[in-house]
Amino acid sequence: MMIGVECEVRPGLRESERGIAIPDYHGRKERIRIEADYLRHVGDKTYFPIHVIYEHEPTNSYLVELPFEADSGKWRFFVRKENTIPIEIPR
Repeated sequence: MMIGVECEVRPGLRESERGIAIPDYHGRKERIRIEADYLRHVGDKTYFPIHVIYEHEPTNSYLVELPFEADSGKWRFFVRKENTIPIEIPR
């Protein structure tokens, strides 16, 4: 399953790149650099499409996996469901 996780966006090192910060379940931000084309804009919010590994019902959260390592060294972390939207993958 793929979801969009709300993120903060900043300019990247190149025109086509963006730096994003994704809040984890506890509010700490995981930072990565990505190509701007990956981002989805819905209203005034920006979302990063990401794969769900596990849904944890008791905490209303998802365990997600980044496509590459975050600046912190993490690949996987939990995010709150309330900060996500469903994403459809085109076939």
